[in-house]
Parts: sequence; structure tokens; C-alpha cells
Amino acid sequence: MPEFWDEDIQRPITEKYDILKRERNDVVAISEYQNRIKSAIKEDPEFRNRLSYISKRIEEYASVLSKKYEFLINQNIEPSKDRLKDELNLYFKPSSANPQTREGFFDHFDHFISIKSESLDKKTIQKHLTFKMSLLEFQKKIKEKINFESVDMSFYEKYKAYLLSQNLLDDTIAKYFSSLKTYMNWALEMGLHNNVGFQKKQFSARKKNKQDIFTLSKDEIQIIFCQDLSLNRRLDRVKDLFHFSYLTGQRISDVFSFDKRQLRNGTWVLSQVKTKKTVKIPIYSMPEAEQILKKYNFELPVISEQNYNKYLKELGQLAGLKESYMVIRTSGNRRIQIEKPKYKWISSHTARRSRITHLLEDGASITTLMHLTGHNDVKTLMRYENTNQEAVAAMLSLSQSK
Repeated sequence: MPEFWDEDIQRPITEKYDILKRERNDVVAISEYQNRIKSAIKEDPEFRNRLSYISKRIEEYASVLSKKYEFLINQNIEPSKDRLKDELNLYFKPSSANPQTREGFFDHFDHFISIKSESLDKKTIQKHLTFKMSLLEFQKKIKEKINFESVDMSFYEKYKAYLLSQNLLDDTIAKYFSSLKTYMNWALEMGLHNNVGFQKKQFSARKKNKQDIFTLSKDEIQIIFCQDLSLNRRLDRVKDLFHFSYLTGQRISDVFSFDKRQLRNGTWVLSQVKTKKTVKIPIYSMPEAEQILKKYNFELPVISEQNYNKYLKELGQLAGLKESYMVIRTSGNRRIQIEKPKYKWISSHTARRSRITHLLEDGASITTLMHLTGHNDVKTLMRYENTNQEAVAAMLSLSQSK
């Protein structure tokens, strides 16, 4: 109902009421919202719970839409209204997406997704669903129905050529073929086909083990952490979360999931959200991390990852990180240069990547570092290594002075 919706923030009035209470600068508005909420609760005791559910669903849709839009832009694909709608349907209603083409191969793919949803994290499931959308578009282009037996080397060459024609990066193409092989192996084990052609060594689109990644230098990290944000609570919280993620070397999903019950004698014992691996972080050895926890009474702020990434760029711009930064990507035999100001590269993963890089530069033991990051093998960990030019220069200068 319109009276329970706030036009300013485009959310239920309960969210606006919570904002007003925190700010405490409009007593009249606080009283008005409070009375409307009390009145609604009298008629429906579940009123707050229902609006809370609506708020969470809106945040989820907004987050997915933002990620889909950014993904399409990064892949040089026009993010039209219809394309974004298809992407949202594929994510939230996979069984109803493109029903006219759901026969055989894609029917079983939906079943595959349904089963895997119970054991795989949401991002991995989304990767498989994005691949499915690509395959449906490919099927439409070639005007031939895809089935298990048609997935051979000829199919591989045609599909790879199609993906390259879409200006997709090699990393993305590798992910699509990884999803295809995962699905084909599952279907083979389920007895849905006898085709083993996809298991050939040539049926692969490997991504490079080492590629340009964005990290911040130690000085740039300190510039961010030294920002006085006492008059900007929003960015101050974002800075603290980024700082805590950097100090501990953990993903932002794990920082958001922090619970004071995970602290045992000064050690943060967590089961990582992505890998489910248990990691122990000695908070007692990091006074700055302890200070951040105490600042929030051991309940770290939680915001949507979409807003967190958005605010991080704002924080980086405020810190003056405007120097141009370029990374090189490949698409087939093409080298693609992507250049933009440093603050625009900052994301939730920058803290973890930068921390790993700095520890490696400082000579940290790889095996010890793996205990901190939760990586199972050196090869995966070293993808994060991004030693900067200053560190190389310092090393060479030191060797010459000996």
C-alpha cells in the first residue's frame, strides 16, 4: 500500500524510520513514522516482518541487477532492458527462463542446477546460469538444437568462435567451458549420454594462471586509513570494514559474517563463506583490528555488497587515488587494454589482494600464508601475488648495495 512506501529512499517506511532514528534530526518525522507503523502493527502483528522481507528482496534484486549491468558493460555487451530482464529471470526464476527452448539438454540442466544449489555457493550457481543463457543464445544463432551428442570438437570450435565474436574476455570464455564440462560430466555420471568427446584435452579454453590484477601499495592503503571521516559515518564504516578485511586478509563476505562468538581467546575462528574451510586469525596480534571490533562493540556494520563497492570507490576518490591504472586482458589473439583512475578499480576484494601481495613482498612463508587465506594450493594463492614496481626496485637496490 502506498502509505507504507517511502518515495525518497524507494523502500518501505520501516527503513526510513530506522534512518530517522539514527540521525535524530527530525522529531516530527520520527513521530509521524512511528505512529503509522504502530497503527499498522495493530492491524497486522507481522507487519514489520513482512516489510523487512520486502526490503531484503529489493536489496537482493538491486544487488544482482548492478552486478549484471557491470558484467555486461565489462564484456562490451549492450545492457538493454530486455537483456537485463532475461538475466534477472535467469537468476531468480531459472526454471521459467526461456521456456520455449527448454527441451532435453536444457531440461536436464535445470535439474542439474536444482541439485547443485544445495551444495554450491550462490556465485558458482550464478556462473552456471550465466553460461546457460549464453548457450541458449548460441543455439538461437546457429539455428540447431543442442543435445548431449552434439557436444564435440566441431561444437567446441563453433561455440568458442561465437564467444570471441561477442568480445568476451578469455577468462570469461574459460569459465563457460568449465561450466559446460562440469555439466557434461554430471550428465555422463547420471547416464544421460555416452559422449566422452568433451573430455579430450583439446576441448578446453584455459585461462592464464597469472594476469594483471589490481592492488594498492602500502602507502595508498595508509592514505585511505588515515582519512578523517568523523563527520561522515557512512564512509567511516566502509573504511573500517575495508581496514579490517585488509588486516585479516579475509573476504568481505567473511567480514560481514563476523560474530563475536567466533572469537576464542583473541583468535577469530571462522568457517569461510566461500570455501567452508576453517581459518584461525590471531586478532590478539593486531591491535588495529581489535580497536575496530571494540569501536562497534564486536558487531561489525553490515551493508549490501553493491553499496560497499560503490562507497569504496567514493572513499578512494576522496583519498585522492586518481592516478590512471591499466590492466591487460586477452580475447583470443587480441590484447585489450582497460584503463581508468585507481579509485574506480577499488572493490571489496582489493583489501584481500593487497594484503596477500604485501605479505609476499615482506617475505612471508607461502605455507604460513595459506593458513591465513584458506587456499589449498600454492598455484591458486600465487594468482593473488602482484608485486609492484617499487618493491622490485627496492630489492634490486638492496642487492647492489651488498
